[in-house]
Amino acid sequence: MIRNFFHNKFHLPVFTKLHHSWWKILVLCFMLALGILLLPHAYCALAGCKLKDQWCKQDCSQTCGPTHGLGVIVGCSRGAYGCIQDWIPDAWGMRCTNQNDCKVTECASTPPGFGCYLVGDGLWDVGACTAYPGCQRVAHIIDVSCCTSQPTPCPKTPPRITTDRLLPTPAFPLVLGQDPDRKGITIQEISVTGGEHDCRRGTIEDIAVRITLSSDSSQWIQGELARRYPGAHVLDAYPLMPELSITGLHSPNAVSSLHFNPLDPGDYQVTVTATQDDGQQAVKVFSVHVALYESTITH
Repeated sequence: MIRNFFHNKFHLPVFTKLHHSWWKILVLCFMLALGILLLPHAYCALAGCKLKDQWCKQDCSQTCGPTHGLGVIVGCSRGAYGCIQDWIPDAWGMRCTNQNDCKVTECASTPPGFGCYLVGDGLWDVGACTAYPGCQRVAHIIDVSCCTSQPTPCPKTPPRITTDRLLPTPAFPLVLGQDPDRKGITIQEISVTGGEHDCRRGTIEDIAVRITLSSDSSQWIQGELARRYPGAHVLDAYPLMPELSITGLHSPNAVSSLHFNPLDPGDYQVTVTATQDDGQQAVKVFSVHVALYESTITH
């Protein structure tokens, strides 16, 4: 009886409490495991994936990658037709100094500090030039990250041919055979401006012009004109590649001019191609009409 008393007095309540609490312990363990599993995702949602290296991507799986150099404008000067940028390519050898932070905070250039303008946590001044003729260096600040899939922080745009239409001299050109002065055609002011890349304005490295006679004009000469004036034919060989006079090469703004002698009447297609220093191009096609006074033609 004494044994039964102690058994009932002490062991039964303890067993009963454990029996009623085991499911609570199991639920607590499950919630703890689930919390550990979801912790990176919760941190990602709270902190923002671009802040920490293991949370660069939305699924929190991306790590900090290698860094690349950035170009920087260290000064601007005034040229004859635009601002000349004192630009150093890959001036910054950047790196991340904290494995838990993907912001670029250290410049590893040689010599140390050369061309480095750190203005804040991950914020860098790559520089820009004010409009011509001021041409003063001003700050252009970008946010740089070491995340491997980080998009390029700087825009990349091709050059632009800003001339709307060609203004030939004379304004109403004639074929060379009817031109009393036989001066041909001069075209001035084909203007080109650089786009953007590597956080700076692109420079114009080349301008090329290709001139062709339109197919409609060729057909008219060999068809209708030849029927009225037997022997009429296309005189020149196309395309023409005129020699250009270019000012402002290797700067963001360049201007070209050209001269050619039109032997055939009709519409000439003048194709201008501008190339900037990163290889991007702009192409624009203009039209110049050359007249033929048939009343002066003799058989």
